[in-house]
Amino acid sequence: MAENLKLDTSAPGINVLGMDRLGLVATLDWHVVGTLALLVILGFGLRVTQLGAIGFAEDEMNKLDAIHAYERGDFSANSEHPMVMKLLMWASVDKVPAGSQEAALRLPNALIGALTVIPLFLLMLAFFDRWTALLAAAFWAFGINAITHNRIGKEDSLLVFFMLFAFFFFVIVGVFLLASPAVLMPEVWQYMNAYMGERLLTHSGYLFAGQLYKNNMSSSPFWGTPIYFYLLFLAIKVPIVTLIAFLTGLVIAVWRPRHLGHAFLLFMFLFWIVPYSLIGGKWLRYTLSVMPFVYMIAAVGVVGLIRWATVRHYLAVFDRPDLNSQVISSKEFDATAAPGTVYVIAQRGRTYFENRDELEAVRAKFRKVHEVNIGGASAVEVFINQ
Repeated sequence: MAENLKLDTSAPGINVLGMDRLGLVATLDWHVVGTLALLVILGFGLRVTQLGAIGFAEDEMNKLDAIHAYERGDFSANSEHPMVMKLLMWASVDKVPAGSQEAALRLPNALIGALTVIPLFLLMLAFFDRWTALLAAAFWAFGINAITHNRIGKEDSLLVFFMLFAFFFFVIVGVFLLASPAVLMPEVWQYMNAYMGERLLTHSGYLFAGQLYKNNMSSSPFWGTPIYFYLLFLAIKVPIVTLIAFLTGLVIAVWRPRHLGHAFLLFMFLFWIVPYSLIGGKWLRYTLSVMPFVYMIAAVGVVGLIRWATVRHYLAVFDRPDLNSQVISSKEFDATAAPGTVYVIAQRGRTYFENRDELEAVRAKFRKVHEVNIGGASAVEVFINQ
């Protein structure tokens, strides 16, 4: 039995190869927009609760020193970290009555972290349906691993926010632009040369599992923090429900690697976990940049489980455990060549470039046995190969 189900994770929400790409936003209904707004508000609330309860960390003090340098007109301070983040922190510390200097410094990151549900949703929607995209956005909004690092005055939150937008615009319109005025300053290049040469290290080492390890780039790949550091993080620091959903989504993506969304998520996860594991210098805050892909894969897993449970339910209701549900847009399945009796349920709203030819072949070779019309338009057609 070949079906196109609404909860099908293998069907993209928009056509990333088509020409009408920017019509995406116009197709979003108010339910989706309202849900995204609610996720932003709730996520922001979780990120700002008692934001100033803990004093500054060392790197946050460096940001505060950079702000004071900016006030004196020196924009080369702390050059290894993004200028945009420090400008936002400067405005927040100077203008926002946040209750404490700690809260004011961290407020831009908390806000950007909450707003990250938007580019995450849009990027997921470029490959999957809106419900899978909303689920991935919800994972980010309420995910403890994302919230934790969004509450720190470090550059990772802005990195993830702009990275996801960059991926989205590259997928949709093929444009990628990177610009930073500070990169034109000679002092910045001198600073970066010293930084990359590890001449600015005031301390080194990372206490992990009761043992002190070297934690610098020159210790790569096997003489620094253990290569299993990030895998262990995923195993013991990610909530068990999220971890199970992630592993399920990983299996689905590996099982159907020809799906563009699955291939993208697999590539991005492996592109992160392999090199980051081999690099000698490892820090937990670096994991924030992999969590969007963990949450996206987890959303694929949840939707896949829902779809599997839904199919099993209806097969049991109609006492047809002998039926085998397949997705017609899957490259591994050819409805016209499948043995035995094949039913195809074709939903007009689920027509994509990936299944258009298959549906035309079904209409040409199969016999239509049922059709549902809404407002004079065909909504669902049922075909049989007999």
